[in-house]
Amino acid sequence: MAEGIEMRSQLDLLKLEGCKEAQGYVFGRPDAIEVAEARLLELG
Repeated sequence: MAEGIEMRSQLDLLKLEGCKEAQGYVFGRPDAIEVAEARLLELG
């Protein structure tokens, strides 16, 4: 698991190196719990 990925170029390099799991701001910024709950409810 790669952590702290902030730029698309970092993610692209990790993919080239075979990394299959990553997390970080490149995927989204942290939200308040209310915002996260609302987003999950929208998804069903």
